[in-house]
Amino acid sequence: MELPDVRRIFGVKHPDGAELVVHGGHIHAASVNVPGDKSISHRALLFGLLAQGTSRIQGLSRADDVNATRAAVASLGAKLDESEYELSITGTGGSLTEPDHVINVGNSGTLLRLISGLLAPRVGVTVFLTGDASIVRRPMARVVEPLTAMGAYILGRQENRFAPLVVQGRELTGITYSMSTPSAQVKSAIILAGLAADGETAIIESTPTRAHTEEMAPLFGARLQVEDDGASRVVHVERSDLSACDFVVPGDPSAAAFFVVLGLIGESPVTVDNVYLGAERDGFVKVLRAMGGRIEVSRLPSGAHSITARPSELTGTVVGPEGVPGLIDEVPILAVAAAKARGATTFLGVEELRHKESDRIATTMEMLAAFGVESAEVESGFRVWGGVPVDLARHMQRSVDSHMDHRIAMSAAILGAVSKGETRIVGADSVPTSFPGFSAQLARCGVEVRA
Repeated sequence: MELPDVRRIFGVKHPDGAELVVHGGHIHAASVNVPGDKSISHRALLFGLLAQGTSRIQGLSRADDVNATRAAVASLGAKLDESEYELSITGTGGSLTEPDHVINVGNSGTLLRLISGLLAPRVGVTVFLTGDASIVRRPMARVVEPLTAMGAYILGRQENRFAPLVVQGRELTGITYSMSTPSAQVKSAIILAGLAADGETAIIESTPTRAHTEEMAPLFGARLQVEDDGASRVVHVERSDLSACDFVVPGDPSAAAFFVVLGLIGESPVTVDNVYLGAERDGFVKVLRAMGGRIEVSRLPSGAHSITARPSELTGTVVGPEGVPGLIDEVPILAVAAAKARGATTFLGVEELRHKESDRIATTMEMLAAFGVESAEVESGFRVWGGVPVDLARHMQRSVDSHMDHRIAMSAAILGAVSKGETRIVGADSVPTSFPGFSAQLARCGVEVRA
């Protein structure tokens, strides 16, 4: 039986896109700031919700996605007190309050997947989850299936494959689960469920993914261990009582990547301070260095890093399939670097891009075409032919449809900044999803930008 269109019932919105206009021109040396890491910010709030006591979090991202997580944890019983520099979150000790309204995750696939795992073992709590027009197209079966195997009850559209979702808390039992598709979000959802399940939960990864959850969980007192023999990584989780802790969120490497590329393909160096470059998050730096990028990385006393990118002669390369999970979000901006490189750059093993805010293989290629850059699909990815001038007269004025995808919009802005003429980017009001203040940081580099 076909399910009703509950997108309308749950109030899913279809946003209209606003424009961002970028005028190419002189780029001067600059030092820019990026928001706190979005992935880490989500997890800090969710662990703070589950912990007993008050956690103090500094550097939390103010991106729209993270604001959705703020609202979600408050509706589930956390108490928030926020100043300009710090957020205090008093947790529930795992005893959640059932909200009397639908939780809207906005555009955040990370929140939708992680909170499904967090809610699954909360007996007596039923929560409805929805999001925007993009979220209800994101695949959820990869999360629902392992959680269901643990005993979870999750109902969604099209045989539980898509949001909106209903999660009804049940007693769960730990499982051993081999990840068929590399995904830090799926892994994290299973970990969050395993923290309140009977017995041990083990997650086996043959391809390592971002380790934010494994790094953070023990700080809150989770009983979690990681085994890595080089061929596979196994995360072991047991039922745990979590306690509050203080946490500093470093800068987001995915946001930093835009300005690192600008420094490489522009006329002047750009420095990005206070950037997290932990496991599976420095892949874009390795790729850009392999292309000939002059990038200096220095470790700060805080443990974060400062990155300086200098104008470079780039050469095409092959990206992936190994290591792709650690740089999947940076592929659109790496494609911009490829557009300015000599020769071809091929991106392999990036099929996951089909299931992001847009079909990022298609929208990245469409964005490049607006600048006269040639690209084509190949098996499991796409290829970009670089070295083509992006300042030809026929492209002095160009329009790019970001398809309401923040990473496509920002990638187009960076390429527009080094191209003659005017670039009009439609759907740029999606940018605050991950990088509020992006335009202001671009202006610090000498780029004329107008909303």
